[in-house]
Amino acid sequence: MEKERSVWVKSGVVSLSLICVGEFLSEYLIGKGLPDYDWRYLSISYLGKEGSPVLAEVKIWAVLFTLLYLVFSFSLYKSLNKRSPLIKYAACLLAIYGICEGLGSGFFPINAPGTPLTQDAFIHNIFGAIGDTAFFSFPVLMLFVFPRKVNPGFHKFTFICLVIALVFCSFFLIAKYLHITHGIFTYRGIWQRAFLFTFYIYFFGIGKMMLNTLTE
Repeated sequence: MEKERSVWVKSGVVSLSLICVGEFLSEYLIGKGLPDYDWRYLSISYLGKEGSPVLAEVKIWAVLFTLLYLVFSFSLYKSLNKRSPLIKYAACLLAIYGICEGLGSGFFPINAPGTPLTQDAFIHNIFGAIGDTAFFSFPVLMLFVFPRKVNPGFHKFTFICLVIALVFCSFFLIAKYLHITHGIFTYRGIWQRAFLFTFYIYFFGIGKMMLNTLTE
């Protein structure tokens, strides 16, 4: 039993590392096939827009992204389920995010800028909304999994990462929906990557805690 748990914990940390590196590396490599793509101003979803020449590559990464998140979520449960009964719900939130932002968003392309909203783009937005809700709900739930009186350091770390990510995400949403064409809110892509990067720092903190359970 302990050997099986050890395998899952290590697999989860490897999956987490591949997610974090793959998110930015795949975007860079795929983006090179889209001449008009500027990561500073455009969201990641733009890579998989309708008619994109790199749509096939986006779908391949979407499948890998989902599988890696499923491994990470299950390994989180296997490593920390003795700490709190709430961890199974936290793991489910990660799995939902992986499915929605991977298969959901990857296989339903957004419409090209300036064109009417298509059915695929509408479904893409639904998956994105569900995925992002699960994504931000995860650290909120983790505040209860590791309350201040049990683990004050990790509780504080969770709260700080959540606040920073919410600020960056707010900038991203303002840039996305208000279509501001000047100032810091023109950098939609930067703000999206900033809140993702904040979450990945947080995930590495979770990964360290998962590995620590192997020596307890």
